[in-house]
Amino acid sequence: MKTTYLIGFTIISLTAYKFCDGTYKLKTREDGVLQIEEKSEVPHVIVTKGKRSVSLVKGHRAALPADEMKPAYRLTGTCSNVIIREWNTKFGTDRTEEAKDIIQKTCEVAKEKYLPFVESKGYYIHNRTPVYTVYVSLLPWDKNRGGRAYRGLNDTTWRFFDRSSYCDSAGRRCKEGETPLDLSGLSDRDEGWLYVLNEIIPESWRVPFVPSWQAIFVHEMFHHMNWRSGVFHRYPRSSMMEKNALDEKNAREFIEYCGYRE
Repeated sequence: MKTTYLIGFTIISLTAYKFCDGTYKLKTREDGVLQIEEKSEVPHVIVTKGKRSVSLVKGHRAALPADEMKPAYRLTGTCSNVIIREWNTKFGTDRTEEAKDIIQKTCEVAKEKYLPFVESKGYYIHNRTPVYTVYVSLLPWDKNRGGRAYRGLNDTTWRFFDRSSYCDSAGRRCKEGETPLDLSGLSDRDEGWLYVLNEIIPESWRVPFVPSWQAIFVHEMFHHMNWRSGVFHRYPRSSMMEKNALDEKNAREFIEYCGYRE
């Protein structure tokens, strides 16, 4: 089935609309809007400005080949199912051994504390060692430091164009015309992917402005583990919205349970 895409930005010179499996022509409607018949889940728009061509991808959250670090970095021990697939160091922390050690130890804390925490809430997990993989992207997040740039954590024009927008820390959905908050972490349960700010060790002057990386990571890991272990599905709530609200509340409590502060 064909789907129509409307490209809502100014194009100086558009040479082609290119999909993963081929290149297709554009149509122009009578009102001047470019219309494209979609045939792939990962559309690429090739935009040429002078001698420079830029390939833009809309709606593909997971790391693209150009985004991925090579080789990927797999954690060890109890966290061997966690793989850093993307580590964007722009406006963030370099791939140092100190940073890797923080990631490893924070993940171990989340894994160690998870079962006691959910059991304290009255949920017993029969499969205590579920097999699943968690992929991680470390991305710029601050709107003034690359967060809203193409493929950043708060790129709601391209990479995360379809995510829900929130306008306060309690999770209130934005009304029309409101500017959404910049997120420092995001969990995509279906894809098995965590998107977390890349400021693991902030510069000293940035410390007052940057959320605790450890707090954000265990928060997002909680969402993932709760989904994979089946606890999320057993929440005594009727709607997905209510389940999500309870999961968010528990994730915030889990941060403190792990010994971190937001």
